Amino acid sequence: MSGKWTNGLTDKETGEKFGAWLFWSAKKPEIQEWLSKDPVKENLNNRKESLEERVQRLESTVSDLVGIIQKLGIETKKIVDDCIEYYEDCEEEQIIQPKRLLKKNK
Repeated sequence: MSGKWTNGLTDKETGEKFGAWLFWSAKKPEIQEWLSKDPVKENLNNRKESLEERVQRLESTVSDLVGIIQKLGIETKKIVDDCIEYYEDCEEEQIIQPKRLLKKNK
């Protein structure tokens, strides 16, 4: 609407300082039309639609995340099981210490 905000205005009767938007006189019909609308109601209608869309997106995202977490849980369990099996195998195998070929100096 190409208005300009100013906060340096003074009420002539009371001397009170205030701010206001200033518009060209040619913009008066457009501004009156805008002021006559119920922007709160329109905003709520638009917001309601966008909230429903957001809920759907969030539900989809949560579903995707649950799937990823379940997959990670299965893969993590497999890794842990593999590690346990590896360490059990290592314990079963006796690692033979190499024979020392050089004598220790006393």
